[in-house]
Parts: sequence; C-alpha cells; structure tokens
Amino acid sequence: MEETDKIKKKTVISALSLFFQSGYSAVLGLIANLVLTILLTPSIFGIYITLLALISFLNYFSDIGLAASLIQKKEITDEDVKTTFTVQQILIICLVIIGFFSTNFIMDFYKLPLPGRYLYWALLISFFISSLKTIPSVFLERKIQFQKIVLTQIVENTVFYITVTVLAVFGFNLNSFSLAVIFRAIVGLIVIYSLSFWKPKVGISLKSLKSLLSFGLPFQTSSFLAIFKDDFIVLYLGKVIGFEALGYIGWAKKWAEAPIRIIMDNLSRVLFPVIARIQHDKEKISRLV
Repeated sequence: MEETDKIKKKTVISALSLFFQSGYSAVLGLIANLVLTILLTPSIFGIYITLLALISFLNYFSDIGLAASLIQKKEITDEDVKTTFTVQQILIICLVIIGFFSTNFIMDFYKLPLPGRYLYWALLISFFISSLKTIPSVFLERKIQFQKIVLTQIVENTVFYITVTVLAVFGFNLNSFSLAVIFRAIVGLIVIYSLSFWKPKVGISLKSLKSLLSFGLPFQTSSFLAIFKDDFIVLYLGKVIGFEALGYIGWAKKWAEAPIRIIMDNLSRVLFPVIARIQHDKEKISRLV
C-alpha cells in the first residue's frame, strides 16, 4: 500500500510538472513567436519547420523502440542499458553521416539558401548531442521523476527562445535558429546529466538486445502513422507549396495542436512508466485505465 501511495504521489507531481512545462513553453513560445514574426519572414519559419521535420524523420529510425523497452521492463540490468546506448549511438552516428552526405541533395531538392545548409548541419549536430540524454531520461522516467525532466526542458526552451530572439534582433535571420538549436542541445545535455548522472558504457549483449527488441520494434512500428502524418506531410508541403506558405501552415498547426500536446501527450507520457511499474497487478491497471 505504501508503494502504491508513492507511485500515486509521483504520478500527480509528474503530471502537474509536465502541464506546467507545457504551459510555460506555450506562453514563452507565443511571446517569442510574436517578436520573431516581426523580425523574420514566413519563409524562414518554413525552412526551419521543413528541416526540423527531416530531423524528426531521422529520429524515428534512431532508437527502434529500445528506450521505450527499457522504461517498460519491470527490472533492467547494466547489460540492457549498455546495449541500448551502444545500439542507439551506432544508429545515430550512421544517420548523421548519411544526413551529412545528403546535404547537397537536400539543398538542391528544396532550393535552400546557404544559411539553410548551416541550419541543417546544426540540427544534425543537436540531434547527436540530444541522443546522449536518452539513458539519463530513461532512469528518471522509470522513477517517475518527470519534474527533473521538466526542469531540463524548461531550461532548454528558455535558452532556445531567448537565443533565437536576441540573434534575430541583431539581424542573424535564419542563422538565429542554427545557433539556438546548438546552444539548446548543449545546455540540455549538461542539465540532464547534473540531475541524473550516468557514465556511458559501450557494449552489446545479444541476449539483452533480443529481449529489448521483442517489445521495442512493435512499439516503434505503432508510431509510424504519427510520423507520416506530422513529418512526411511537412516535407511534402515544403517542396510543393514553398517555404513561405509552409511557414503560415506550420505556425497555425503548432497552436491548433496545443491542447492535445499539453493534455493528452503529457498524460500518456506519465502513464506509460506508471503502468510499467504496476504491470504485475492487472486489477490496478484496469482501475487506472
């Protein structure tokens, strides 16, 4: 009973923390976007949205559900953690290399200006840096300590929006986003490791990998439709209608989806590790659902 009360308390604290973070980011983002819409053209927003969608697409193939499998497992071993980290880094490094060598194709396909190349490279670098946060984040999610993850996200978002706004004021235009995403990734990495330190270890256990993939692959596959809906469409529109029109659509889409992102996404994120902790008790799970 005492353990159940602890889980309930952690769940409430985590959910409220995520709601606060989402609300804070929404307000901060709205203020920053109001300033940026004055300083930057819609086409700059369109370029940023398109390249961000491209990195999100790469991110889909960077994990194959291993992190989710770690969160879901009742008990995890050092071999599980080490295997997840190693496999994920191998995948990410391969994707970053492929992405880097695809630069000219991306530039020609979307007819990007030179600053677009720097933004694309900045997003690839931040993609790699952010991947190093996975294991510390998994540990916090398993403990249902989302308030620490929230603190990291608040710092990241604050750094990003302040940086991009200040740089835009000084006329950096598209390069404002390039520098901002790098700063956000570096600061986020420092903060998460200060809250949930883990010394990276490299190695692959085939037994652990097989066990993790048995849950991870089906889990990852289930989210493919969301990737198609959210990112493929953006990549298609960026080519077909141009960056200026996509800038308006992306801005509207972000704020239209705010309620579901703030409420449903946050609840789902908290409930996943909570259910994993009580997976042995079907009666508790049924009451929770």
